[in-house]
Amino acid sequence: MKKHWRTILILVILAAAAVIGVILVQNANARQQANSLQTAVVERGTLTASIGATGSIQAKQQAAMTFSISGRVGKVNVRMGDRVRAGQVLIELDPAFYPQAVFAAQIELINAQKSLDDLMGSQTALAQAELNLANARKALDTAKTDYETAVRNNSQGWVQRAQERVNQTYLDWQTFRFHNDGSRAAMLELAKRYQAYLEALRELELAQKYYAQGVGSTGGNKDTEMALEIAKAKLDLAQANYDDALAAYNRLKDGVPANDLQAAQARVDAAQSTLNQVRITAPFAGTVMSIDLAPGDIINPGTAALVIADLSELHVDVPIAEVDYNRVVAGQRAELVLDAIFDTVYQGTVQEIDLNATTSAGSVAYPVKVVVVDPDDRVLPGMTVAVEIEVEHLEDVLLVPNRAVRTVDGSRVVYLYVNGGMQPVEIELGASNDTMSQVLTGNLKEGDVIVLNPPTTFFNGSGGPFGGGGGGGGGMFGG
Repeated sequence: MKKHWRTILILVILAAAAVIGVILVQNANARQQANSLQTAVVERGTLTASIGATGSIQAKQQAAMTFSISGRVGKVNVRMGDRVRAGQVLIELDPAFYPQAVFAAQIELINAQKSLDDLMGSQTALAQAELNLANARKALDTAKTDYETAVRNNSQGWVQRAQERVNQTYLDWQTFRFHNDGSRAAMLELAKRYQAYLEALRELELAQKYYAQGVGSTGGNKDTEMALEIAKAKLDLAQANYDDALAAYNRLKDGVPANDLQAAQARVDAAQSTLNQVRITAPFAGTVMSIDLAPGDIINPGTAALVIADLSELHVDVPIAEVDYNRVVAGQRAELVLDAIFDTVYQGTVQEIDLNATTSAGSVAYPVKVVVVDPDDRVLPGMTVAVEIEVEHLEDVLLVPNRAVRTVDGSRVVYLYVNGGMQPVEIELGASNDTMSQVLTGNLKEGDVIVLNPPTTFFNGSGGPFGGGGGGGGGMFGG
């Protein structure tokens, strides 16, 4: 019996020792966890969110100038780094080595300019058109008179011929009338000859009517019909010439036709364009970035001459991922750091957002133009630059570090550090950047102390465990 109680007593002692050991271990763990906790004080401040990208500095304008004809360089009028004005002659070819096309263009320019000047400043063309119209009108009147005469002559010949036919048919009828045998056949022949006489009379009446009215006919003799055809052809030609002269006069009477001026100007421009090829001029005001030629160099079409850039405005085109596209708007601030000038942060402004996406390795991005606001002489086109575009800027908002936020059952939670323990507080977040987030709602205020690294299992201030710590987090606010 005593052994039985002794055994029970030993078991009780061992159990108590185990409980005490567990408590001691838990307290030790709690103290160790408490000692390892990192905390931060909740503050109000400014939240700035930005999007980063890289690119290279570009000039407002840049042009690589080349020659389009062959020859030899005569003069190089600039040096690298010179600032030039628009239209300034930079490089000229030696006239002694001009190609044949240039000499031809010089002659063509003189002739084309004269033609243009005649159209724009001379009345000769209009006066000539008036003279041509008057001559054409006179020739048309003469042709009409000649034609009318031919018509009358042809009609008169018809009358004469018709009269001769009347006389002949009358004679035939009368002769047979008094000299026949009275047979039936003779009577039929007599009626036939009488009918021919009547037809001749009708033709004579028609010819006399046409003659009186001055209407042409085909009843004249061969000579009058030939004269009529010639007169008609001359009349048609005179009418066509008059129509052309009238059209030419109408084109000029209200000024030179626009098409004529354009054609004349095009001749001048074409010749001048050929002559301009013997020199390279600045297409815009800028700075000479490089020179590839020297006097005496032989050049061919396409030979590189120099590069000019307008440095009055520098910008960088950076690709912005499609997920961030709607966060970027014109006018946003940006900070730029160049690899070559790492000790200076330059300021920039978003100027344009391209609507045309680019795709690279399956990633879609939109080019965004950021203008450098405060460049200095050290910033040059081609330099690599890192750009941070400020997409949000909030003043005087309640902030928490992102590393302090956990996701518990779908809700955002931070842990207050109170009396050596931790208490969960559910919050709603607003804007955020890589390190901080805005607190919109929740039982959290400025000055509260929160835990930055809450453990997965932890204890309250009295040493008792309570759950809910760090499970379920994902993304920026994972457990």
